[in-house]
Amino acid sequence: MHGLGLTCFPNIISSIENFQQFKTFCDMGGGTGCLAVAACKANLNLQAIIFDLSRIEKHTIRYINETSSDIRNRIRFQSGDFFLDTFPQVDLFGLGLILHDQCFIIEI
Repeated sequence: MHGLGLTCFPNIISSIENFQQFKTFCDMGGGTGCLAVAACKANLNLQAIIFDLSRIEKHTIRYINETSSDIRNRIRFQSGDFFLDTFPQVDLFGLGLILHDQCFIIEI
């Protein structure tokens, strides 16, 4: 999934109209954080949170540490389960590659 994200996420982010208006972003189920990195590269004022299970954090941190310091300093990891835990307070949520293997009904 990381490789696919590296390829498609920059294009997806660039297609979001008025993306510069957002100040905070949460990459839900963010894995290595490639969506958050793409978002921070596209918006130099953006602060990002990668929200994923605690067992993923070491992989996320390893990838984030490979990015430039101006990107790395604007991204943090928050442990959580999007089915159970409270979401961070942000302007925009990204749901990249997390719903492909889920089967559930959302009640509105």
